[in-house]
Amino acid sequence: MVVLMLPTVIATALSWHFYRSFNLDICYTWRYDAHNDEILEIINRDLERNFPGRTVSLGNSWVMEPSLNFYRITSHYTWLVPVTRKPISGDYNNDIYAFESEVEELPRDSHIRLAFYPDTQTVLLRMNHAYGSSALP
Repeated sequence: MVVLMLPTVIATALSWHFYRSFNLDICYTWRYDAHNDEILEIINRDLERNFPGRTVSLGNSWVMEPSLNFYRITSHYTWLVPVTRKPISGDYNNDIYAFESEVEELPRDSHIRLAFYPDTQTVLLRMNHAYGSSALP
C-alpha cells in the first residue's frame, strides 16, 4: 500500500510546487543572466534621456540572448531590435552587454561604460557612434 501511495504523494508535491512557482513575468536564469533585466532598464533610461525615439541594436554574449529577448518581449521594449547570437562587434551595435573578456579588444575610445557587474564580470557599453545617425537598424 505504501509503495502505491509514494508516487501519488510525490506527484502531488511536485504539482503543488509547480502551481506555486509558475510565472509568466519572471525568468529564472543562470548566474550570468542575473543583471539582464536591469541592463535593459539602464539602456531604456539612457535612450529616453539622451536619444528619444531611437531604436537600439544590442550586441551581447550568445549565452545571454534567450534571457534578453525574454525581457524584451515581456517588458514590451519596442525600441530594442531582436537580440541575436551574432559575434560582438562595435561596428553595427549601438550598445554592447557582454563579459568583460569579450570586449577587451575594443578600442578604449570607441565606447562609454554604462555599467559593470563584478559578480558576473559583465559590462554594458554604449558605442560612441551609436546614435550619431538617424538611420539606425
